[in-house]
Amino acid sequence: MSKYSKARKGKYIPKNPGKWYYPSKIIYRSSIEQKFFTVFDLSESVINIASEKIIIPYYDVVQNKQRRYYIDLIVKYKNKNNSTEIKLIEIKSSSEAVEPKKPKRITNNYKSAVATWVTNQCKWQAATAYAKKRGWQFLVLTEKHLK
Repeated sequence: MSKYSKARKGKYIPKNPGKWYYPSKIIYRSSIEQKFFTVFDLSESVINIASEKIIIPYYDVVQNKQRRYYIDLIVKYKNKNNSTEIKLIEIKSSSEAVEPKKPKRITNNYKSAVATWVTNQCKWQAATAYAKKRGWQFLVLTEKHLK
């Protein structure tokens, strides 16, 4: 387990509340999210940011039902060419962002990791299509992107 993935939750207090939609309702659900919230909050290129504002319907093949995916962040920013771009961002620990390796002996932990991976793939496919339809981009960021 990554040192960043330990369950830490709390209310994020932005340094630049004017950038945020609903700045009093920003909740981080991991230390990785908290760190990325700070990075985007302090970035001069970020114009607007919102946490869990976009909800995307998707079909979860693991649970065999329609569900709703709350995107971690939507970020509007100025790129290097000074053009405005919008990105939908999912923040995960690196261990959750890659397919689990099959062990010699199948355990319940492995089965759970595979189910999470498959569900994440369903979410990310829906988010990619949602973003593409609007001319945006969908990204999955991990603690490795913080370095």
